[in-house]
Amino acid sequence: MFNFTIKNMVLLISLFSVPFFIFSAGAQTENPNIGKPAPELKVKEWVTSKSIDAKDLEGNPYVIEFWATWCPPCRKSIPHMNEISQRVEPFGTKVIGISDEDADTVKPFAEKMDMMYYVGVNAGTDGLEYKGIPFAAVVNSKQKVEWAGHPMKPDFEKTVYKLTEQNAGKLRSAFKASRQKSPGAAYQELKSEQGAKAEKAREIIENNHQKMKESAKTKATVEKYQTLKTTYNLYHGVPGSEQLAETLDKLEQKSDVKKHIKDQKPFNELEKQVQAIRRKAEKIAEDKSDAAAQKYYIKELRTILKDFVDKHPDNSKTPQMKKTLQQLNNQLQNQ
Repeated sequence: MFNFTIKNMVLLISLFSVPFFIFSAGAQTENPNIGKPAPELKVKEWVTSKSIDAKDLEGNPYVIEFWATWCPPCRKSIPHMNEISQRVEPFGTKVIGISDEDADTVKPFAEKMDMMYYVGVNAGTDGLEYKGIPFAAVVNSKQKVEWAGHPMKPDFEKTVYKLTEQNAGKLRSAFKASRQKSPGAAYQELKSEQGAKAEKAREIIENNHQKMKESAKTKATVEKYQTLKTTYNLYHGVPGSEQLAETLDKLEQKSDVKKHIKDQKPFNELEKQVQAIRRKAEKIAEDKSDAAAQKYYIKELRTILKDFVDKHPDNSKTPQMKKTLQQLNNQLQNQ
């Protein structure tokens, strides 16, 4: 795909949840990780309440991601990893995040970001080839690397879900409900299932639901609302989730939450426009050139940001938009 400067990439990452990273148009080089044996997991310390060892991974697919607290793309991928983990963990697929930083740095960050998967401090995990982070490898049930690359690429999610479904066995129907709807919908399917695997799946869903609710208790009002809204969307139907609707209704009456909801709606629409522009830019890169794609991308992005600023002068995100707009104007002038 078109090449986007690191400076602008970081700036845009600070604004949007959609991933801004460099794709490659045309021929792809062969990924040296595919087909390799699973990397040897070496963890100095687990910083989340969840811990795991190599034996727990045998015979099941899993994800191992290398990341850091200082890395903006890593921070942006965490909600994505969180949601995938909550959908697949009950069905045997574990998501593991490994950082080379010390525990005193990673632990409070993981708590603040509500990281729901297994997060540990690296002690020399090796066996994979990569140049930057975040970098993820998806390991299949035969303990071979099935996929490797940036965890925000669509093929990452597709591969994780494919391997989880293949490994779900009698719980496949419940997993499909988790993937297509929510873990809460899966829980309803699991109520009629018998056996240790079904019981374990229900237990994981209940525990994750409880952990999400607990994490909201210490947050400020808007963050509490966001966390509980996500919890309700994922776990509606799990015992104890019915009270969340009433809590959310009360929070939505507070002035700061009302403003947040009002500000977020147009920003969500803007994100959809950005995604559409990016997809077209990728096509231009394939059909023409990276330079043509980048020129189109920046020009169209400038147009929709200017429209946002003009229409929403009082939106809390407008000052950031103005800053980004100026950066894009400068880049167009320098082309």
